[in-house]
Amino acid sequence: MGKIEQKVKGMDMKQREQLVKKIAQTACNLEKEYHACSRSTLLAFEKHLNLGSDEAYKASLAFSGGVAGNCEVCGALIGTLMAIGLAYGSEKSEFTVDTQDETLLEVKVRSNRVYDGFKEKFGSVRCSDVQKAIHGRSWNLRNPIEHEGFMKPEIHDRCGDVAGLAAQLGAEAILSSVDKQA
Repeated sequence: MGKIEQKVKGMDMKQREQLVKKIAQTACNLEKEYHACSRSTLLAFEKHLNLGSDEAYKASLAFSGGVAGNCEVCGALIGTLMAIGLAYGSEKSEFTVDTQDETLLEVKVRSNRVYDGFKEKFGSVRCSDVQKAIHGRSWNLRNPIEHEGFMKPEIHDRCGDVAGLAAQLGAEAILSSVDKQA
């Protein structure tokens, strides 16, 4: 039994739904308070599902602001996908080149569920497009003046909602297999 299954064993559906909400709310709150969307979502999974490590947390920072502030793939989505990999990915010692590896396929199925749900909500997975979807415009986060404008609470705090949604989608995808196995 994996660590996710151990964590939620014995939980009824209502308790699992509450866990999903806690993960989403934690990601939202962390993003609003500390910024860095990728580490905010990943840390929410660490707090509630014991997924992650200091190394994963440090590595996730490079994805904030759409990959190093370049407004490419949303960092909140990447942090969530990292959590799925941590939940269901294989260890280094199990590395294989088999493209039909069950572990790889399971991670892909779960990750695609999150990716598709995120893209459906915002019309894109790109940070700049998500900014446009929620603000009507985007900011060049590599430009210090635009970055400063983006960080105003009335603007940036909406990224907390994005992190919360990404974490919600991820928690649902992670916990869904438990429902199938229970």
